[in-house]
Amino acid sequence: MEDFVQLLKDKFKILRTQDVTRFISKNENILEFVLEKTHFINNLYVDIPMFQRLWHILNDNYKPNKCKNCDNYTNFKTMTLGYNESCSQTCMIKHRPPRIYTKEELERLSKSMSGENGPMYGKSVYSVWVEKYGVEEADKREVKFRSKQSKSMKIVYDNSSQEQKNKSIHKGEKNGMYGKSIYDVWLFELGKEGADKRMAEFKLLQSSLSSGENNPMFGKPSPKGSGNGWCGWFMPNGWFFRSLRELSYMINEIYNKNLYWENGELKKYKIKYVDWEGKTRNYFPDFIVGDKYMIECKPKKLHNSPNVVAKKKGAEKFCKENGLEYKLVDQDKVEYKIMVKLHDEGIIKFTDRYEEKFKTYIHKESNLKRS
Repeated sequence: MEDFVQLLKDKFKILRTQDVTRFISKNENILEFVLEKTHFINNLYVDIPMFQRLWHILNDNYKPNKCKNCDNYTNFKTMTLGYNESCSQTCMIKHRPPRIYTKEELERLSKSMSGENGPMYGKSVYSVWVEKYGVEEADKREVKFRSKQSKSMKIVYDNSSQEQKNKSIHKGEKNGMYGKSIYDVWLFELGKEGADKRMAEFKLLQSSLSSGENNPMFGKPSPKGSGNGWCGWFMPNGWFFRSLRELSYMINEIYNKNLYWENGELKKYKIKYVDWEGKTRNYFPDFIVGDKYMIECKPKKLHNSPNVVAKKKGAEKFCKENGLEYKLVDQDKVEYKIMVKLHDEGIIKFTDRYEEKFKTYIHKESNLKRS
């Protein structure tokens, strides 16, 4: 057998492939040897050419060739190339690793395909069809395309109509939760103690999911009118204040002393700090005065509260890095008489919410004085 293999290898060196296969066909002993050695491919392929069997003999390969990506058998190509690495082009594309483009390559590709360089620049699909198939075929394709579009839109409309019908089944009194809250369900299933416990856990979870960096307002200044402080405008300059202490500082310090200042609720003055729960939060001071002082107005009784202390620590670090000095100020509130006078003269104006509150406040003060 080894002699036969060597003989074929020697023949292959000096003869063409078709001459070697013709030699095998004419020699019964060699033909029987080749068929026996390559019997493993008999049931895998139809009409197996002799040069395919010869390739196995010359390469000492006596097992079926399988796809490198799956267990399917691959097809034979030529004596030089042997078998395909993949069973099909589809299989090869499916398992081909994605190409990783560099930033420069992506920019170059984008530039080469955009604007006037794009293959479809100044063209429509219809114009391409006309150029490729002629007007008659292009018209047919256009009609077919429009018909498909119309059908797909009808399917979308029908599906949306069905969705509306499904929703209407569970609307209003037909809804299993009609007239109930989640607490009512827990009360029925767990009793009052269990419902209260579940509600406390639920509120804690909601708080944790919407606090710190999870809060959509994280890193942004508070909108005007938000919070519980007295909000409004100091009208001579249109300055917005969020508390009576801020208003007092505006009048007594900034306005009366004609100081240069900036609103502390600008993005460049955003201060990151860690609160008493260990969560990262953002804080904006009240005023930046004379490019030197960062001012925060808080009543003295709150100066040692955990929240104020945490903010102060973050602010002092920010000031040190930016050449500022942090001051926590206990500004006396504007006296009642002065505030009423300023309001009546239009020097201060509250937001709609606090205009109503101010009217109630004045009414109460007037009643107390009469009594």
